[in-house]
Amino acid sequence: MLSGQEEVTQKELQETLGIQAGSVSEIISKLEARGLVARERDDADKRRVLLRITEEGKKRAETDFDEGKTEDLYGVLSEEEQETLKGLLGRLLESWGMTGQDPQ
Repeated sequence: MLSGQEEVTQKELQETLGIQAGSVSEIISKLEARGLVARERDDADKRRVLLRITEEGKKRAETDFDEGKTEDLYGVLSEEEQETLKGLLGRLLESWGMTGQDPQ
């Protein structure tokens, strides 16, 4: 999600993923510790936390999800499970207004 946007608020990410605030904060902390995202306060509204993908994060997004690694990711699932997952991801993308994108 971050690789396709300049920045996103922590709240927007939480709402998009549909997870609890504590969970998203923990995930962000781990990504931040690995140098993949940067978290900072919004100058205009100090209550808002902005997230930006780092250069390292952009590199990882490009290389980790190339065609070969995506196949490895799905490799633990049977063909039927893969089709079910793709269908579910497609529905999520559609509900988020991202139709026409392949969930692979």
